[in-house]
Amino acid sequence: MNKFHIGNYRSSFMLFLCLVYFVNGNAEISGDFDQVSTNTFWGKIYPGGGWSLYCGYKFNIAKKTSEGLLIGIEHIYPTSSMTKHAACKNRMQCRESRNEKFMRMEADLHNMYPVSQSIITYRNNFRFGLINGEEWRFDNCDLEWKSG
Repeated sequence: MNKFHIGNYRSSFMLFLCLVYFVNGNAEISGDFDQVSTNTFWGKIYPGGGWSLYCGYKFNIAKKTSEGLLIGIEHIYPTSSMTKHAACKNRMQCRESRNEKFMRMEADLHNMYPVSQSIITYRNNFRFGLINGEEWRFDNCDLEWKSG
């Protein structure tokens, strides 16, 4: 099985922020990823930028780091697993058919974090796990990949 590991850089803090956000009653309940990502994720949780998951890159309102890296939204539970659970062939099919189960999973803010686009591409659909002794794939970032 393929595994993907992250260092516990800011994940606890991000979880805390999400919990505070929901306890204050500001949560948007919607099954539309595009609406939730624009209005709530970027518009209310990260309106002026913030810190990315995994490597702790600081990003600005334009969703870029000082090094020019683009920041996007990462689903911690892989979208491929969501489509499988919703019995769709792929993400597009789930979205076009308005599969309610998939739409709610895809738009769940508990599953969404800001991440460098290059890491989103690199991680692909791999699951998380602990990997001991692997070399880091990105500078200053505890991020590894292992197959098997």
